[in-house]
Amino acid sequence: MSECLGSIGRIQATFTVLVLLLTLAPQAREGWFPFPVFWDDDTPTLTHIGRLLLDPPAGKHGFLTVEGDELRFHDGTPARFWGVNISAAANFPDHEVAERVAARLAKLGFNLVRLHHMDSAYEPRGIWDRNFKDTRHVSPEQLDRLDYLIAQLKSRGIYVDLNLHVGRSFTEGDGVVEASLIPRLSKFVTLFDRRLVELQKEYARQVLTHHNPYTGRQYRDEPGVALLELTNENSLFAGWLTGALDRQGESSGRPQDPWRGPIPPFYRAELDDLWNRWLLGRYGNRLALQVLWAPGGREERGLEPGEDPARGTVRRIPWTERRRYSAARVADLARFYANLEISYFREMLDYLHAEIGARVPIAGTNNYYGLPSIYAQSTADIMDTHGYWDHPTFPNRPWDRDDFRITNGSLLPSPALMRQTAFNSSPLPRWTLSAVCGKPLTVSEWNQPFPNSYEYEMPLLVAAYGAFQGWDGLFVYTYRHDRENWDRQGIAGWFDVDANPVKLALLPVGSLMFLRGDISPARQRLTIVHPEVEVFEQFRAAGATPTYGGRYPPMTLALRHRICQTFTAGKPEIAREEGMATPGRLLISDTGQLVWDGEVGVVRINTERTQGAVGFLSRGEVALQDVRIRSETDGVIVVTSLDSEPLEDSRTMLLVAVARQMNTGQRWREDGKGLLAWGTGPVLLEPVVATVAMRSARGLRLFALNAKGERVREEPVRCSVAWCGFSVRTAGNVWFELAR
Repeated sequence: MSECLGSIGRIQATFTVLVLLLTLAPQAREGWFPFPVFWDDDTPTLTHIGRLLLDPPAGKHGFLTVEGDELRFHDGTPARFWGVNISAAANFPDHEVAERVAARLAKLGFNLVRLHHMDSAYEPRGIWDRNFKDTRHVSPEQLDRLDYLIAQLKSRGIYVDLNLHVGRSFTEGDGVVEASLIPRLSKFVTLFDRRLVELQKEYARQVLTHHNPYTGRQYRDEPGVALLELTNENSLFAGWLTGALDRQGESSGRPQDPWRGPIPPFYRAELDDLWNRWLLGRYGNRLALQVLWAPGGREERGLEPGEDPARGTVRRIPWTERRRYSAARVADLARFYANLEISYFREMLDYLHAEIGARVPIAGTNNYYGLPSIYAQSTADIMDTHGYWDHPTFPNRPWDRDDFRITNGSLLPSPALMRQTAFNSSPLPRWTLSAVCGKPLTVSEWNQPFPNSYEYEMPLLVAAYGAFQGWDGLFVYTYRHDRENWDRQGIAGWFDVDANPVKLALLPVGSLMFLRGDISPARQRLTIVHPEVEVFEQFRAAGATPTYGGRYPPMTLALRHRICQTFTAGKPEIAREEGMATPGRLLISDTGQLVWDGEVGVVRINTERTQGAVGFLSRGEVALQDVRIRSETDGVIVVTSLDSEPLEDSRTMLLVAVARQMNTGQRWREDGKGLLAWGTGPVLLEPVVATVAMRSARGLRLFALNAKGERVREEPVRCSVAWCGFSVRTAGNVWFELAR
């Protein structure tokens, strides 16, 4: 009898919600509307997320430490970071600007800033003193600006991640051979050349022993510095894959493509010498090498006639020729490159920790360049990775604003989710390739760059699945690059979010979800065990293609369970836990809180304190525990508690509704995959037209909020016994307050 009554009650509740949604049917769409961004807004309104989450000053709990696969402060307080990058010239604002920017970042809910590309230019865009013809003298004026910014961030509870090598362009004045021929950002060669390693150590000492007069501490003694990074997106495996390590040819100047180089002749010869010395040390003589590298088939070659490590004549095989040679020979080259990276990481970590006295975790580099690279990166204190959806490509000149291409596709449909190629793959599953069991993982760069029409997708998905996987830091790239015109309106670049209304509306919700723990960690973990021998042997076939290996499960399993990898001298295996699901049409997290529907193109987020949906919402009603959504507009609609109570009991909630955006005067190419004109401010937002019903036995009030989070008008709400329904029509606003 009770089961029958319960069924009747559910039917009545469903009927009530349906009636509310139908009777509140939205009106016809209106035109896109301008939405202002206030660069220095720190008004203490409902949308000031920092007041709910930040714990100032940064460093109050002691230095950050590593405890297994988690980050904790010295006093035992768990640590997790929802961060943002600040890049290039933006690291050096005037003092007044620094105060206002730090306050703004606090309101948005960021508790870490990654200080990126500081070393990539002379002042005023970088840290180097323009009065010298080298990169060994730090500008006192720039350092003072940086000091003040860090002090302002610290006072508001915002930690920093200091990047040591990102884009430094070495000069002959640094005593660097063929410096003017080293490709832009000086990748690859900085991992093995002794002079370049010593210069990196010198700069690290300059920065970490510098006394910040505004905090009263050297940076090595500053607990407000949470993390250090040795070198950004730098791996010999990337250079092998692109040909930069091997390509012949001279250049009359510095190559502008940092990935394809090529590295100068001096460094190719140095790498050849290191390779032959390594072979001699490992195998002793030519005869042993000839036996071990014996071809496995008619079309393969082993050691060539005339090649002898004792004479330094054994050639490094270019990536494009790898299949012409024996698997053993190619595997040894992969092992050699990994050995060089491991030696670099160990030397730099020992120097920073033991000699300089750095007391915080250090990442080696970031990104997935194949399994041997991850093996090498696991030498560092923590793992780090990057990932973008629809990163722009440049058919002619790198970073040409007037000549770039994007796919302009959504991340959500199944074909996009299953796309796993070396440099064009779905980032959320791909990041698990950098997850090493027993090591913390941060994602220090992520974005779905403008002008992708679906750029609203990633902010909440990154927060949701990052928390589900138990990762420790997620940093959007980037707040901005320049230090002029902080009050600009209009989106000026692919990555800058400081004037991007859609992302600025969603990032605070992501902060709540991630830092507050709204998303439960996965209940089950899949551990992929790689034999160390296989790490190098499989690279010949796999390269940087994101896969766990042929016998392993599809990467979409990362949307169901936690995944990490480990390395062993034993046999390969997969450590599964009982009850693990196999991927199907609906990718449901084992907590039940996240549902990725690749067929419809919608992700549902369903927790006690945050509920909403991302994607093609116009394709059907979204039913969640306490929220029902019927939208005419694709985009994001999410409701989150602001008093940390479950939505059913919360007295103050925030509803965010966003869709597409574009600059005023923005014009697309005919194929929709690039821009003919970027346009200017203000940014125009597509209106979201929807009806929403919420479970509420105590009534509900709805207020539209302006761009600062202030109430501007009350909207009508209709309530039944257990549900309240209302229309959502964004016209001049994207935020709504829900109050009981």
